[in-house]
Amino acid sequence: MNRAAYIAGLRQLADLLASCEFIPLPTDGAYVHIGIPFLGPGEHEGYSAAAALLPDGFTGMEDNGWLRLRGHLGGPDGLKVELITWSRPLCAQCRTELPGHACSCTVKPAVVGVGARGAA
Repeated sequence: MNRAAYIAGLRQLADLLASCEFIPLPTDGAYVHIGIPFLGPGEHEGYSAAAALLPDGFTGMEDNGWLRLRGHLGGPDGLKVELITWSRPLCAQCRTELPGHACSCTVKPAVVGVGARGAA
């Protein structure tokens, strides 16, 4: 998928929804969270960078080995979004879970904490 075309499509969808109140909201984002998966090289770094850009009020949780950061964009009644990444540090080269890593590649584990943004 082309990233620029995808973003342009999201903008067109937003314009359509804004132009006609009779167009129903998409299920994803209104009733269930739009999942943004951070998988592959740099997953924890990307997850952390994206989390730092989110508004306050997102809540972090760990769920069966996955980190999930859930909240709303556009206010408390806005678009439901969820960032997702693997919670356990993995070898950046061979994707082996640490500890117990046994290959000869250079291990650079990234650890991301679970927490709530905007919590007092």
